[in-house]
Order: sequence, then structure tokens, then C-alpha cells
Amino acid sequence: MSFPVPVLTGFAGVLVAAVATGVLAGRCVRQPRIGFIVWAGAALALTIALAAQSVGLARGFGPATFRAVQLFGLLLAPLWLAWGLVELVAANEAARFGMRLVSGALTVLGSVVLVTDPLTAQPFSKAWPLSGPYYQPISHDVLGAVQAVAVLAAVASVALAAVRARRDPAWRSAMAAVVSVGAAVLLTAGLRFPLPARAAYPLVSTLAAALVWFGASRLREHPATRRDGRDDGNLSAVSGVITPETADKLPSSLPSRLVAGCSLRRLAPNQTSAAANVLTSGYAALAGSGKRNPAVSSTAAPTETTAAIADRHAGSRLARTAARATLATAARTATACTAPSTSCEIGW
Repeated sequence: MSFPVPVLTGFAGVLVAAVATGVLAGRCVRQPRIGFIVWAGAALALTIALAAQSVGLARGFGPATFRAVQLFGLLLAPLWLAWGLVELVAANEAARFGMRLVSGALTVLGSVVLVTDPLTAQPFSKAWPLSGPYYQPISHDVLGAVQAVAVLAAVASVALAAVRARRDPAWRSAMAAVVSVGAAVLLTAGLRFPLPARAAYPLVSTLAAALVWFGASRLREHPATRRDGRDDGNLSAVSGVITPETADKLPSSLPSRLVAGCSLRRLAPNQTSAAANVLTSGYAALAGSGKRNPAVSSTAAPTETTAAIADRHAGSRLARTAARATLATAARTATACTAPSTSCEIGW
């Protein structure tokens, strides 16, 4: 039994979308972020939509396959892809929270309308079923509004990522993922318009799934973003905890005394001396706030205790040796914690 080209294209698209779903599901396990979770849901929605397209193009569409294509392919897929882009790009917590509210509301409202709205008496066939002839006006309007929100969010996310890529090198490697997923949003939204050939619809859906797969594979890690809007310079790509694997990626300007397990934080010039001045009290004035450093406190306390013991037992060689060793440890801690460009936080 031979299948026409549109059906074969739809079957191939199901495989591509299923692989993209698996890739994103694995990413969600390793990095459980909201953006990756909704992208995995969008890839799953494309898989279901492509399966419904293949069945409809092979045997003829019906109410079930029509609703599956419209709900998963034209509503959920573009909306969730755009939602994931906003989660990835937006640095403002209010913007991300607002997108979550809007996307959640549109998901529930649009799904209820598209599933429960009565269809018209227009008969189905193997031709691609556009939403206009089969849906009531309210379903058509809801679908258009959801796709408009998705397209606007995708375009704004791509533009914002492009602006950031000009200033932050960490975003340049993420631009391929952002652009590819943004293009997938436009392709899935374009399924509602008349296309010149029947095979174009599964081809466009397959291309959208491939772009999602490509974007997920190109985004190795979440780009380093500063929530406070400041530029970290050379530290922007290596902020966080230093591990042996990432130690070789540190800029050469950093002090060689930094070791694996330390976390980096840039200090202003006037904060370095302030941290040194309050070392004995166990406080480090980092970023303008006095935060208790247990490592400094645990170093300062034994120093004072040992010094007191040495005073009481001035003739004891053991006391003098212990005092010298403890004072040397305190000096090394002070040097590492008051480096010119970083602070070494051990156990904050």
C-alpha cells in the first residue's frame, strides 16, 4: 500500500517531533526550568497535531482529527513556544510572571472553547480543514487572539535577545536557539492560512518541530543573566560556583589563589578595604550589606582564643606554635576574601 507525499511527510514529522519531545524532556530532568517544561509540552503538542494530520490526510478529516490539529497545532504549540521564549529572555520577574498568567489563562480558555464549541455543518474531506469554515466565530476569534499574543511575545523575545547579544557574549551562543524557536512560533501560527498545496501543511509542521529540536540542542545552558541589570564584564560567563571542570575557563586576570569550591562575586573598589576592616568581627560588607560569614567567624574565634592561651602560658612552646599556625590561617583567609576583584565565599 502506497501513501501519498503529504501522509509520508506527516509521518516523518511525527518522528521529528517525538525526538524533540524526548530531548526537551531530558533537559527538564537535568534543568527543571519553566521554559524547558513548556517547550517540551509544545513539542508534544506538535507530535499529536502531526499524528492527527497524517490520519486526516490519509483517511479524511473528521471532528476529532480537526479539533486535535486546531487545539494542539495551532493554539497550544505557538503559545507555549512563545511562553518558553519569554521565560528564557525576560530578566524582569514581573514580565515572566505576567506571561505565566496570560499563557495559563489563554491555555484554559482557548482549550475549553475549541473543544466544546459546536462545529458547522460543513462536510470534511482529505483536504486541509481551515478553521474558518468549520468553527463558530467565537472559536475563530479566540484562536486568532491567542496566536497574536504568541507572535508578539516571540518577536519581542527575539528582539530583546538580539540587543543583549550585542552587550553580553553569553547571549551570542543562545541566539541560534532563540531565533529558531521564534521561527517555529511563526510557522505554527501560519497553519491557519491557506497554503498552495496540501502537502505544505505537514511540511510546515515538521519544519517547526525540527526548529524546536535544533533550538533545544543549541541551548547548552541557560544564558548568564544579571537580574539587577548590571554588566559583570569578564565574570558574566563564569558566575557561580567554581568546579574543577570550569576552573580552566576563568579569566587570566583572576587571582591564582582561587580554588575549586569558591563562588565569585565582584566587589567595588571601596568594598575591598571594608571587608578587610571588619574581618575580625566576622562580617563581610558585600554589595553594601553586612552578611555573616561563618568561615571568617570560625577563623577569627580560634585566633582570639589561641592568643589568650598563649598569653597565659607565655613559656609554653606548644602555645606559641599553635598561635602562629592560627594567625597564619587567619591571614590567608583575609587575603583570599579581600582579593581586588572577587570575594571567596566558603560556606555562606
